[in-house]
Amino acid sequence: MQGKTIWILGFLTFLAALNAINAIFMSFSLGMEGTFQPYLIDSLTGGIPVYVYLFASVLATFLFLGATSIKTVTELSNKALLNEINSKVNTIESGQKLQQKVLESLQARVFLVDESVNGMRKEVAKAFTKQAEELKQVQANLAKNQSNLAKKFDNDLSAVKGEMTRQINGQSEEIKRTNRNLTNLFNKNLAEVKDELAGQLARLAGTMESHERRNRKSEKIILKQKEEIAEIKTKMELLEEESVAPKPLLTSQCKVEDVRGIGENTGNELREIGITDVGELVLTDPKLIADKIDMSEKTVEK
Repeated sequence: MQGKTIWILGFLTFLAALNAINAIFMSFSLGMEGTFQPYLIDSLTGGIPVYVYLFASVLATFLFLGATSIKTVTELSNKALLNEINSKVNTIESGQKLQQKVLESLQARVFLVDESVNGMRKEVAKAFTKQAEELKQVQANLAKNQSNLAKKFDNDLSAVKGEMTRQINGQSEEIKRTNRNLTNLFNKNLAEVKDELAGQLARLAGTMESHERRNRKSEKIILKQKEEIAEIKTKMELLEEESVAPKPLLTSQCKVEDVRGIGENTGNELREIGITDVGELVLTDPKLIADKIDMSEKTVEK
């Protein structure tokens, strides 16, 4: 109800402002002392001076404008609305305080992390320094041990060479006897393997020849079946052409659905690309039509 009152007062303010503007224009055309006859109340008031009409219009405009403003402010300053605004403001302030606390907590944690990183950096530097000293000590020990091992290795190597020479001389005869035995055994087994492989190759050749004969026979049967299938397809196409009734001759103004092989779905797709009749279909490039719809270029040419 309050909203309707505001609308009514605003409308009256608008009408009063229009009358004030009309009075201003009349003051320029008739002069402030001039008179005019109102359209609706001329029988009651008679001629009215322009300055009276202007004063009354301006006064009415200010009165209605003041009433509209007071009503609008009164409605907007509703207690429930103010409470809701205060509640939202309090919520926002609470959120800001919480964000401030979270920010302070994050700053404290970052400070602790920085302290921890600095401590770790110092410990790592100390560890690297200690490790470098230990590496120097290890290198010195390795150099000393390497010299001792080289001397010991030279002595042991001379002893090993003498022992190996004696063992090699003793095993040479045994190796010669073993080679003779292996040569005899290998020659005997090689002859047996050759005979076995010759027999397997002969059996494999017979099997391959049998498979080749069967393959040639199967190929002849397949070729014959292909010829029969092609002949059947030819007969079916002839029967299909004979069974389809001839359509009347087409003109350039006929619909695209009147063309044989074009259904409703294809017709809709052709209309979407701007082809609405047979004339436009004939004049359009088949390659362009094939690119726009789901059909091959050869089918479009047919």
